[in-house]
Amino acid sequence: MVNLFNKEVNEQIAIDYLKEYDSRYKNLIKLESPDFISYKDSIGVEVTVVEFDDFIKSFIYKDKTLNEYIKMKGVKPAQKKDFEAINKVINGNYTSDVEDDLNKFIDSYYYKKGNEILELQSINQYKKLDPNTNLYPKSSFPNKMIIDGQRIIGFLPSAFWIGTIVDKYIEAVKDKNQKLKIYREFDENSLLIINYTAGLDESLEFEKRIREIYGINFDKIFVLNALFDNQIYEINLNK
Repeated sequence: MVNLFNKEVNEQIAIDYLKEYDSRYKNLIKLESPDFISYKDSIGVEVTVVEFDDFIKSFIYKDKTLNEYIKMKGVKPAQKKDFEAINKVINGNYTSDVEDDLNKFIDSYYYKKGNEILELQSINQYKKLDPNTNLYPKSSFPNKMIIDGQRIIGFLPSAFWIGTIVDKYIEAVKDKNQKLKIYREFDENSLLIINYTAGLDESLEFEKRIREIYGINFDKIFVLNALFDNQIYEINLNK
């Protein structure tokens, strides 16, 4: 996973992808204004990360365990014995419609076993838990957490985030387009956008909208989808 807090790491990974994508960029070296330059090929590439602030902030939990996440967030547990009414129903006789409601309750909690936070999977499993077992509502955790065992790898955004990422692409291009005026210009001046949460559909919509904006001075804009498919989408504004 790309380190979202390290500008240099982001830039280098992006350029490595670009070099692999097209050998024309193999001679790019790190400089400033723009970020990467090939004097031999007269190419300049500016690199920027376009992402939602909340998504970037969420990466402070990357590589943490679920138990560590609970402590960092201050999530307060309940205990099995706290659910007196539910326990009474579960330990008695109940009909199938009540069983559906009980399954919904079971499915809405994690339980703690040692240093592990595990998912409750059945009523029978719940019955076997010690009364003092700590239970944590799933609502206290991000809805789209990517987990490898007990360790957090990353977070996926909500559909709302995806729906507005193109607006942030446009904002970034306009901002970098203004700065291009003070950069040394080359035969090809390109912008590479790194993104973690969007995919091809967003890149297609972005291309449609950016071509409708007058005065964009970049020759090419690349979008690197760094989380899902690691694919570069190229927009040639000279065509």
